[in-house]
Amino acid sequence: MVRKTSAQQQDYSTLFGKIVLSKFDSMPEWARVCAFFISLLVMAYVTLHSLNAKYLVQGMVLEPNAKHTGNQAARGFDVRWAESYAGTDSKGHYVFALSPLEYAALLKNGNQTLQIWSPPGEGETQDQQLCQKAVSFDRLGNLFADYYIDGSCPATLQHGATDAIAFNRGLLPAVSAAVSSAAIPDYRILVRNLRFDQRWKRSDAAEMILFQGGEDYQLLNLPDNPYGKVSILPGGTFSFADGVYFPSKSLAGGRIRLSDNSGIFSYAEEWFNLPAGMEPGKPVPLNGDLGSQLTIVPLGRSIATVFRKSDDPHYYDALTQDLLKIGVLPVVSASPMGEDKGANTLFAGSEVLPSTVKSIVAAAVKDGIQLKRIAYPYSFKSTTDNSRIQLGWSKQCADAPAIPKEELDKLAGTADQQVQTFLQRFSNCLAHH
Repeated sequence: MVRKTSAQQQDYSTLFGKIVLSKFDSMPEWARVCAFFISLLVMAYVTLHSLNAKYLVQGMVLEPNAKHTGNQAARGFDVRWAESYAGTDSKGHYVFALSPLEYAALLKNGNQTLQIWSPPGEGETQDQQLCQKAVSFDRLGNLFADYYIDGSCPATLQHGATDAIAFNRGLLPAVSAAVSSAAIPDYRILVRNLRFDQRWKRSDAAEMILFQGGEDYQLLNLPDNPYGKVSILPGGTFSFADGVYFPSKSLAGGRIRLSDNSGIFSYAEEWFNLPAGMEPGKPVPLNGDLGSQLTIVPLGRSIATVFRKSDDPHYYDALTQDLLKIGVLPVVSASPMGEDKGANTLFAGSEVLPSTVKSIVAAAVKDGIQLKRIAYPYSFKSTTDNSRIQLGWSKQCADAPAIPKEELDKLAGTADQQVQTFLQRFSNCLAHH
């Protein structure tokens, strides 16, 4: 009796059988094994790439109308759900772009707690939290229920205390303590640009980590959110956006690792050694062990908010360069009072060093800012970070005379212990003598 082969037993009457199964069964066993594993790799590759898909979820924010008893669209507010941010447009609409894991967590939990934040006001450096409450989510329509900013909004936490808010994200990992806005670093290592060696392969999925004192720190951008992936340009230069940095506890040494594992079977890394003695404000070029070059600028813990001026395109660029030279991280912001309002007041928190205040005043004078008030030490309402600095516009000082330049020049020669006493008479907008 002749035994039938597996190929003879197969039904090739279908189109799939004629085209695929007949060819597969006629292959040697070793070839079929290879084809099977190649199919698995293709399926794994497609699955991994599908995780990069984005799901759009939208909603609307309404606020009371001062002219009648109804509601109106809340324009220009931030809507926050844990680590996700969205802004409201002119019609009060906002849209979240969620990853598959975030979207799965949203489908699982339904109701979610959303926060509403407003832009900073005068004398403030960060947004103000207006409301925090739970809203329902329509799974079929991919819509959050309308969010009303009204009397039901509880008295919520201000910026700088978000670590006390418990977010229910289901499948999502918790935020690292290094990313929390309450964890103010002692120093910031600003990352400027990275020139890649030719041996690197093109990728958009590399990452950078700082290893220092037994701790590791991920790359962040303001306001203290994870920066994400780095694009590798073999033989080219990648320029980082303003405000991209590593939090740090010391300016004495450490190592930065650049790594890429975007390929299925490939992994590459390069290390950059930090010198033992870095000075705030002085750029440091680093050479990697593969030949790439990374430029960093070590800075102190202070952040200075500077408002743009619509009538002077060079104002911000010149001032930010001077602030970087003295070790202060500048942050651009649109003035809540209007871009036609130039800076006339310096606000500096109690933990800002007197030497830093003197350097900022000198930079302001150099760049033509007419200071009418210097509030130091100043307590900001919107943050617990007492190392913050703001060069802003104060309405109460609009018609006040500027502080005479000769008085400000005397500040440079004042001992650090006497700076607060010297500036006390400039803490308001009265005539300065």
